[in-house]
Amino acid sequence: METALAIVVLIIVLLLLAALVYAWTRASGPGAARAWLVAPAALREGLGSLLVSSRDTATKETPDDGVQDADWRDATDPESRGTVTVAYDETALATLRDDLERDLSATREHQQAIDQHLRRLDLALTEMRGVPDELTKVMRTRERQMRRRIDQLRYEVEGVRRSSTAGGARRDEAYAELYTHLAQIEAALATAINPMLLPGEPLQVPNEFAPETLDAENWDDVGEHAYAFGMAFNQTRLVLDPALASDIERFLATLRQGLTGQVYPTVRRVEPTRTQLALMRSSLEGIVEALVPVRRRMESAWHEMDRPTLPDDDDEEHPDDDDED
Repeated sequence: METALAIVVLIIVLLLLAALVYAWTRASGPGAARAWLVAPAALREGLGSLLVSSRDTATKETPDDGVQDADWRDATDPESRGTVTVAYDETALATLRDDLERDLSATREHQQAIDQHLRRLDLALTEMRGVPDELTKVMRTRERQMRRRIDQLRYEVEGVRRSSTAGGARRDEAYAELYTHLAQIEAALATAINPMLLPGEPLQVPNEFAPETLDAENWDDVGEHAYAFGMAFNQTRLVLDPALASDIERFLATLRQGLTGQVYPTVRRVEPTRTQLALMRSSLEGIVEALVPVRRRMESAWHEMDRPTLPDDDDEEHPDDDDED
């Protein structure tokens, strides 16, 4: 009987202890049981004596069980606190790295803008340094052109002055007279060689002579104008340009030899041979070939008297020669 009573009392005591442990665990949080088990014996005794007061104080001060449980876990689990601290440090480092990258990017942009401004400034300075040289070149070019125009005007005035004298007037008359006779020779040759040509057209010897070409009477005008041209040249040789006078002499010789040597003997025959016609064509080609340069030279000489021109100025073609000197 006593044994059964002792067992009942022991069970009641165990139930009371279990109730107390359950109440304390509920009040202290889930981590209180593990802390009680791992804590030293002295700590367990102190916690046992303060169980009631700690439960009441915890109930009053921390009405939120979730917050108390978090505080208890932080106090009893140092590994958890270290993880949070490390996570916080990594976040701070990442934020600091982003800030530094933004600062570096902004710094590079500012540096690029500064470099662009410096390049534009350098280019502007270079252009400003080149402005005096360009102005100097322009002024020298304008000065050369002005000198050229002044010399041209002086030369023209001198030509007009020479033309106004007795010698100048005689020379103008000589050129005009000679050119008139030469033009008459060319027109007469065109009429005799190729009657289809108009006066002023280029003189050409045809492949086949027309019947009018082989008529001796059609060559009388050529002979008369050739004689008049030679007479005028002989009278005005003194006032002509020496080079032009030499060309006229050679042309007169070619004209005389061609007319008297091949043309007249051929056209005076009733039926000239092929050889005679070929020699006549060759002589006429030589006359035409010698006539055109003489006419061109007389035209050039006439224009030079009317509007004298200066020789080409090499300085205008090479404006940088003064700078090299």
